[in-house]
Amino acid sequence: MDKTFASSEGRFFQPLILFLFVMTVLMGSFFSAREFFLKRSVNVNHEATLLAQAQMESLSGDDVAALLAAQNLKKEVEANRVPWSALIKELKQLTPLSVSIFSYTAGEDGQVRLAGTADTALTVGAFWAALDKSPSFDRVFVPSISVGTDDAGQSVVSFSINLSTQPHESNSN
Repeated sequence: MDKTFASSEGRFFQPLILFLFVMTVLMGSFFSAREFFLKRSVNVNHEATLLAQAQMESLSGDDVAALLAAQNLKKEVEANRVPWSALIKELKQLTPLSVSIFSYTAGEDGQVRLAGTADTALTVGAFWAALDKSPSFDRVFVPSISVGTDDAGQSVVSFSINLSTQPHESNSN
């Protein structure tokens, strides 16, 4: 019985050695490949750094000053821009259902003139109050309001509203 046990022990020894050899070769190959790719990545990054340094050195003082002036101008324009789509959306949200705005006139300076109709003068007053409370609008003024009748004989209030928009700060640098 001892011979049987000894022979079965010997059967597992050779595959174990072979397995360990194969694993050592595979691990060596893996680490060699990883080292190769890391060195290549370092070389690519080093070349990009050298290129960026060369470009920075090629800029003269005038170029840098012009670039800084352009960046400052961009920031100034963005700080004073009026996001018209957001303001129109807010106008739609603040407009009562019984008010119809049929004309928007806006200028580059943020001045807006609205013209529309409502069912009563009280509705126009409520619309004016909602616009006046909004942080997006300033100097809300109703220069004209008139009462008339439509083709069906219903009472209609025509009005115009002048207001100023507030510039919105941009999130970009």
